[in-house]
Amino acid sequence: MIGLEKEGLLNLLNILIIVVGIGIAIYLLFDVFRVKQGFENYRKAEIIISNQKNSIIMEAYVAETPLQRALGFMFKKEQPKKGMLFWINGTTAFWMKNVNFVIYGVVVEEGKIKEIIRMEPCKENCKNYVVNGEAFIEIPEEYFKELNKKLRLEKGNRVEIKVIGK
Repeated sequence: MIGLEKEGLLNLLNILIIVVGIGIAIYLLFDVFRVKQGFENYRKAEIIISNQKNSIIMEAYVAETPLQRALGFMFKKEQPKKGMLFWINGTTAFWMKNVNFVIYGVVVEEGKIKEIIRMEPCKENCKNYVVNGEAFIEIPEEYFKELNKKLRLEKGNRVEIKVIGK
């Protein structure tokens, strides 16, 4: 009799674990779908880039959650007129898998542009772009060109990042 009760409890526990697992899987699936649709759940950043004479203000989404960081600009059909900010604090790698446009990657270290990398979109066998810095800003090519007309973006430009609410 006691063995049957334990077996029943174990079966109930197994069913509960399966249901919770399915629930988590469904949540993650909808989370991926929501992120793929738009940037409504991203915080924003105001990024001031300046040289000796001029400055510009660019807007960026802040990739904070693991999912936001993993997806970046993947699956976007059109180039947004905003960049995407990643806090990296060290060495990390980026790739452009399933990105539909060229991205310029700006490495920021000690409040200055350390490096600018042109990153090509890809579908398979994607190149890893290894960077080292405090922050990394992905800028879609069209937005990069627009910003570059106002202020030549180059190594040594000062960078001030202000993260603002949603």
